[in-house]
Amino acid sequence: IRLVAIEAPDDPSTEIRCQCEPAELSSSSGYNALSYVWGDAAITQPITLNGFPIRVTTNLWHALVRLLTRPRACHLWIDALCIDQSSTEGKSNQIPLIGKIYSQAEKVLIWIDEEEEDSGAEMALIQT
Repeated sequence: IRLVAIEAPDDPSTEIRCQCEPAELSSSSGYNALSYVWGDAAITQPITLNGFPIRVTTNLWHALVRLLTRPRACHLWIDALCIDQSSTEGKSNQIPLIGKIYSQAEKVLIWIDEEEEDSGAEMALIQT
C-alpha cells in the first residue's frame, strides 16, 4: 500500500503538499485511514503530491485542511491519493485490500463535509 504524509505549509494560504510513500500492509502500524464523501468530481482544488500538482475534490481538500490542524502528524491512507486512480492495474490490486486497510488502521477518521450553521443537531445525533 501507499501512505500519505501531509506537510504543514509555511504559509497557510499556500497549496497543500503531501508525500506518498510505499508501506507494507502487514507491518504498517500507526496509520489512520480517512473515510470521506468524495463529493462532486467536477469541483476540485489543487494540491501537490510528491512534488507534482494534482487536483482533488473540494470535499477531500477541506478534509486535508482540517487534518493540518491536528496536533500530531501521522501517516494516512486516503483512497484518492494512495491508490493510483489513473491505473486500472493499480486499482484492481488495491481495491480488494480496502477492508484490510481500514481494519488494520490505528484509527478511521470520518469526514462528511464542512460544518454548516444547521449541522449541530445532526452531529449531536451522530455522537449519541
